[in-house]
Amino acid sequence: MSGGAGLRSARLALAIVLALGVAAASASAASVRSSTTTFKIGWLSGLTGSQATNSVSASQGLAVAIQMINKTKAAGDVRFSVVTADDAATPTVASQRCNKLVNQDHVDALLGFESTPSQQACLQYTAPAKIPYILAQTSTSGAICDPTYYALATVGNQQVNPLVDYLVRKGSKKIYIVASDFSSGHIGTGQVTDRATAKGATIVGNSYEPIGTTDFTSDISKIAAAKPDTVVDILVGSDEVAFYKQFRTDPRSSGMKTGSFLMDDGIAEAIGAKLLKDTVVSASYSLASAGKGNKQFVAAMKARYHGKALVSGAAAAAWDGAWMLAKTMKRANTTSPAKLIDALAQGHYSGPRGDLSFKGKHYVSLTMFITSYNGTKGTVVGKYRRMVPQPVNKACQ
Repeated sequence: MSGGAGLRSARLALAIVLALGVAAASASAASVRSSTTTFKIGWLSGLTGSQATNSVSASQGLAVAIQMINKTKAAGDVRFSVVTADDAATPTVASQRCNKLVNQDHVDALLGFESTPSQQACLQYTAPAKIPYILAQTSTSGAICDPTYYALATVGNQQVNPLVDYLVRKGSKKIYIVASDFSSGHIGTGQVTDRATAKGATIVGNSYEPIGTTDFTSDISKIAAAKPDTVVDILVGSDEVAFYKQFRTDPRSSGMKTGSFLMDDGIAEAIGAKLLKDTVVSASYSLASAGKGNKQFVAAMKARYHGKALVSGAAAAAWDGAWMLAKTMKRANTTSPAKLIDALAQGHYSGPRGDLSFKGKHYVSLTMFITSYNGTKGTVVGKYRRMVPQPVNKACQ
C-alpha cells in the first residue's frame, strides 16, 4: 500500500473508531459486566498492518450493522455498544488488546477479524472467561477447536475445492502456489496440492513469503522458471496487492492464469480489474448477489458512508457477525455470555452472504461464489450453495 493510501486508511479507521463510540478509559478491578439492557461487544481487527485494507472495510460493516440492530431493536430490548481495538495483525498485539477487552473493558462477547495466530492469542483470555468469540472474517484455516469459538469464515474445503475444480475444468494442468508464511498459508498450500492432484493437475512449485512482503521479485523468477499455466496465491491483504501489481506487469506472466481464495472485493479493487485479467476468485460474498440480505446491506453501507462506502466481503462478514449474535440473543432470550455460547451452536441467519447456519457445529455452512475477471470486470460464473465446512481440526467440526 502506498504512503498516501496508508494515511487515508488510517484516517478512515480513526473515523470508524470514533463512530463506533470507543471508550478508551480502563475499568477498575471491581468493574462488573454490562447491564442486561446494554450488551458490550469487543471488536478486534488489524486497523494497522497487513490487514488494514480489509479491516477498515470490515469496521464499516460492523458500524452499520450495530446502528441498524439498535434502531430496529433486532436484539429485543438489548442495546449493543462496541469497544474497538487494533491488533495490528500480529498475535503479540492481539494478546495485549484482548486481555484489556476481557479484563478491563469487561466485554460480553468478542467479534474478531483476525488471522489464526491472532485468534489463538485472543482465546487465551476469552475462553477462560466464558465469553463467546465470533470470528467475523472472510476465511480461516479451520485449525482452532474451542467450545467458546464460532467461525463465520470459510475453511479449506469451502474455499479451495470450488476454485481448484473450476480451474482444472477450464484447463489448468500445471499449478504454482505462492503463499504467506503463516499457518493458513501452509495449510492452504497442502489443501490446494491435494485437491489439484486428485483432479489430475500437477503442482510445479511453491514459495512462501513473510506477511508484510512488498517485493516478490524472487517469487516471480521462480514462477517463470517453473513455467506453470496457473498461479494460485494464498497471500494476505496488502501483500496480495503488491504481488499482482508486480506479477501482472512482468512480461514473463503472459499467458498464465491466476486464482485466489483469500482475495476480498476491497483487495480486488486495489489491484484493479485490468491486472486481474484471467483471474478466478473463490469467495463467500458477491456484490452482484440479488438476495434480499445483500440489497439491505449494500443500501445501509451507502446510506451511511456514501461515496466512501467500502462494500466488500470483509464488511459483509462483520455485518453477519453482529446480526448472528443479535438473532441468536433474541431467539434464546438471554444476554448471558455463557448461555449464548451454547445457543450459537444452533445459530442461523440470512444476510448479504446468503443463508448461514452452524447446525450444531463451530464452523458455518454457507454459499461460495466463483468470480472470473476479464480485464474490465468480474462476473460470477459459479455458485456452490450451503457448503458444509470440513475444518482441518476434525475434533471441532
